[in-house]
Amino acid sequence: MTDKTSLLTYLLENYLRIHELSSSAVLKLNMTGKQIHHHNRAFKNLINRWSRFCDLKPEHIRWAKQNLQAIRTRKGQFLFEEERPKMTLFIVDQGAIINVVNNSLGKPTILNLAVPQMALSTTAHLHSNKPIAGSIQVIRPGQVLCLPYKDLKKWINQDQNINTLVSILFNKQIRFLYLLNQVRGQHTPLERYQHFHRLLPEIASFLNQHQQAQMLGISRSTLQKIKRRELFNR
Repeated sequence: MTDKTSLLTYLLENYLRIHELSSSAVLKLNMTGKQIHHHNRAFKNLINRWSRFCDLKPEHIRWAKQNLQAIRTRKGQFLFEEERPKMTLFIVDQGAIINVVNNSLGKPTILNLAVPQMALSTTAHLHSNKPIAGSIQVIRPGQVLCLPYKDLKKWINQDQNINTLVSILFNKQIRFLYLLNQVRGQHTPLERYQHFHRLLPEIASFLNQHQQAQMLGISRSTLQKIKRRELFNR
């Protein structure tokens, strides 16, 4: 390579070559280790959802069976802690999990959340090696699928169906964070509360008063006053 143009041409050609590979040619599996049972509810739900967006091949289902782990969760359980980092994607089938961190005053603040058909990662994004702040904790028991980064990252941008899986897992998460940012941008606790229940009613239904206060950045007593005022004005 003697100049920038030839280098860019080389990179573009290799990028296109990778994306032209068929799914069946790229996805070669390591079939060692314990596999998730194909009758597992969370596994079946994920495969059904995935198959609605692309033409799944048998090798993709085998890859999912090989690399996914299903865990039954209990309320209060920690799936991830900052001092014991691990690079994992948690896919919620039942229940709810949160990314919670203590603020400068030592009070818990909910930074992120995943309910069914959503996922939380233990880093800011899949290509980061820096763990997220705080911990990932179960607030509603259920079932979660765990997918290690190492079994996912090597196929991203090499297999279109794997890219589709990543998209469907994170699209709902991105929408939630976008709307939550609008909620938190409101000036008063009342405005935050009203926007939260208007923009994210399905999320509000998963949270008790204490958790809603942690997500909105207000005190529980303030939230209770708002709710009492709402009841009085009806």
